[in-house]
This record gives sequence, structure tokens and C-alpha cells, in this order.
Amino acid sequence: AADAFDAELTIKGGALTTDKVTTTIAGIDNKVAAMTGVETLVINSTDNDVAAKADLTNVTGLVTVDAKFTTNTNDDQISIAGLAAGVKVKTTSTSTGDNLVIALTDATGTSDSITLEVTATTVDNDVLNIDAAGIETLAITNKDATTLDLAGLTATGTGTSSVTIAGAGASILNGINATTDSIDATTSTGALTLAAAQRTGDAKTIKGGEGADSLAMENAGDTMAGGLGTNDTLVISHTGIMGGISIDLTAADQIATYDGSANATSQSEFENVDASAYTNFGATIVGTAAANVITGTAARDSISAGKGDDTIKVN
Repeated sequence: AADAFDAELTIKGGALTTDKVTTTIAGIDNKVAAMTGVETLVINSTDNDVAAKADLTNVTGLVTVDAKFTTNTNDDQISIAGLAAGVKVKTTSTSTGDNLVIALTDATGTSDSITLEVTATTVDNDVLNIDAAGIETLAITNKDATTLDLAGLTATGTGTSSVTIAGAGASILNGINATTDSIDATTSTGALTLAAAQRTGDAKTIKGGEGADSLAMENAGDTMAGGLGTNDTLVISHTGIMGGISIDLTAADQIATYDGSANATSQSEFENVDASAYTNFGATIVGTAAANVITGTAARDSISAGKGDDTIKVN
């Protein structure tokens, strides 16, 4: 029943490991008196309710919470409070602007984690907003092409968060918090896209997987890897102060100099490069024997594309 998961209700499951309870939440009065012995809780959203909150403080024995956004007419919120550590969260997004808020029972530690499985049922560019405070590790399995806003992922205190992405779905990251210092999609078979406008300028470690990834580098301290894909693009966004940039796609470490100085971090496994957002100075770019797409800067560049069936874009 809608809005019935409240203090008047006690639920006791049995010995089976497949017990499931389904509820529809509305507003903030969704704290059951007690629920035990139930392995799966399905929480359905209410259309156009952007404050709906379920409190699971009095729930024990859960294995999975399945948060389902049920309508595609308006953006909805499902806020889950009091989630026990180790409980997997699944979510199905239906409309851009849907907001999933996850809060552990205790997220004051320095190694708190959430495991999240995402399914999207609408168009690829709809945005699912995920908020989780006090979380150091967020492990996402993306089953469909989804745009994820992770700006609301924060660690405890002055700590940092890491995100891992797996699954066959393409992942477009629509926002990354400054406290997120690592994004690892090594095991993903879908493409990972992170544009310069959707990340912060602090140093990060960003790794793609098997898809055609497009990853933005903004900091000389960024560690970047295209992964196993064969059509990965390194997008460089920087305002040069001291000098240009030197890129060799044939090298194990593909950026030798950055802003006129030797580059100490590693950038690897990219087949394409887009330096159009590198300003004030030009680039020296060397391609491989494979087909490369190379985009230069607005300044004077030196481009040697190699033997492949290359595309050179003059900015």
C-alpha cells in the first residue's frame, strides 16, 4: 500500500532467503516499526515527490534494496536512510532529474562503501542524480547507457572517495565532486565519458575500460588510462602559462611535457587526442600506425599522424 511503511507496521519474514516486501513511499513518514527476516525491499517512488524518504533503522536481515523510480513524467526522489553496511542497492531510473539519496546507518568511518546497480529505462542522456555522504568507495554496475551525476558523493571529513564502474552500459559522468580522486572503469565493457566541464581541476586518477572512452585531463597531476578499448580519446583542457604540450601516442607514457615542463604522471592507452582546449601555446603530437583522430590547438602545432588512416582536425 502507498505510504504504509510506517510505525504502525511490523513485518516478520520466514526461513526462506527469497522474502520480498514492496512499498510505495511518499513524504518522510516511512519508518517501519520493525522488519526482520526479509531479504529484499522494493521501494517505489511517488510521481513528483522530491522529498520521499524511507528510514530503515528498524530493518534487519536485508540483502538488497531495490529503489524503483516508477514514472517518467516528473523527476522523483527516493531517499534511503539507516541502510546497514553491506546491503546492495539497485535502482531503476525513468526520468531525468531522478534523485537517489543513500545514507548508511553509520558513515562516520574512513572506509565506508556502497554497492549500486543501475538500470535506465529511458533515453541515454537522462540524468540520475546520486547523493551519498560519508562514503569512501562507491561501486557501480551500470547495466544500461546512463548519465550519472556524482557531485553529491562525499567522503567523511577531509577524506577522499573512489568510484568503480563495471557493466555493459555506457556511463556519462555529469558531475564529479572535488573529493572524488579516483574513477576506475577498468572492468567496464561500456564507454566511459567524462568531459572537462563535468570534473573539478584537482588531480585525479581516471581509468577507462573496453569501450570507446573519452576522458578529460585538466591537471598535470592527473593519471589517465584509456584501458583496453581501441578508440579511446584523451581530451586535454588547460590554459598554458609556461609553454606547450608534447604528446606521443606510440609511447607507453603518452605525454612527455605539459605546460612546457616534464610531465611526471602517466597517461597511457589512448588512440586519439583532442588538444583543442589547450590554450596559449601549441602542441607537438605524434600518432601511431593505427587510425588516429588528432585535434590540434588554436596555436601553432606540429602533427605527425603516422601510417594509419588518420583524421587530423585543425582548430
